[in-house]
Amino acid sequence: MDLNEIKKKYSYAGLSYFAFMVLTWILQVCTMLVLKKMGIERHDWIMYLSSMIPMWAVSFPVCVLMMRKLPTVKTGDEKYGALKLLQVYPMVLFMVISGSVIGNILSFIIGFLTNSEVKNTTIDAIQGQAILPSFVFACIVAPVMEELAFRKLLIDKLGHYSKKYTIILSGVMFGLAHANLYQFFYACALGIVFAYIYTKTGRIHYTMILHGIINFMHGVFPMIFLKNLDMEALQNASKLDISSQENIQAILNLYSDPNFLMLLLWLFIIFCLLVLGIVLFILNVKKVRIDDTASPLQKPFALKTVFLNVGIILFILETLTDSIYQIVCQIKA
Repeated sequence: MDLNEIKKKYSYAGLSYFAFMVLTWILQVCTMLVLKKMGIERHDWIMYLSSMIPMWAVSFPVCVLMMRKLPTVKTGDEKYGALKLLQVYPMVLFMVISGSVIGNILSFIIGFLTNSEVKNTTIDAIQGQAILPSFVFACIVAPVMEELAFRKLLIDKLGHYSKKYTIILSGVMFGLAHANLYQFFYACALGIVFAYIYTKTGRIHYTMILHGIINFMHGVFPMIFLKNLDMEALQNASKLDISSQENIQAILNLYSDPNFLMLLLWLFIIFCLLVLGIVLFILNVKKVRIDDTASPLQKPFALKTVFLNVGIILFILETLTDSIYQIVCQIKA
């Protein structure tokens, strides 16, 4: 198969995911307008359902139907034991935190230059909702569906043309699909790691489990305690006059709150796992290998073929436009 034919395959896949994202946006806006017209407030279950149903019950099936035009080829068949999967989590955590730092720095710079605050809309959404629906949708529904969409479907259809560059494409598309500067860098890193694991093993439940753990440990779990803390009082505690017995007692009450202590314990565990992740990353990074010698797409044309085509460019432009729109809305608010 020549390069032009391979390029057409990637372009068609890009068009399929472009349609997925555009249709999702249209349906979510329409759903929001209908709920507003009916006087139904978007909170808890309604908020998640109004976002998830248009995306996963309508738009994604359309994407799957479009992608059926492309041939499916089985990926690797390595088997990871429980211990190996457990070792992956700290390394992924290291990447998540590193990506989060980059996203936070860029968001701070944009906020500083525009004299505004650029927020992490996903975390804000979780904070504003009840724990149970947040757990169901963030830790079960999203990991399952996102892994099917951005790992299994994409890699099964394109991975045989170039394993290495399809893994990179999976990560970039996954990061862009979040339409959130805070999340792009760590979501991109996660997507690449998960795509590598799926390419090597062919077992999508591995990445679903890891994805669910990440969303729970770094999204839902800390919110359980944050929701029960008086954050304003904690922020003002350092300003209180400690010569007053009443203020001393108030500070002691704040810092002895079980929710505050559990949050500190969580931070300590995350710190320990981060250190472990850095060590494991250093020890294992050179062991990461992808045998792409049998793939028809090789250097120096691979990067251009995979990314510089109409479909992928449209997907990138659509998701970037959505991201910029989210930032502009926050700046204007």
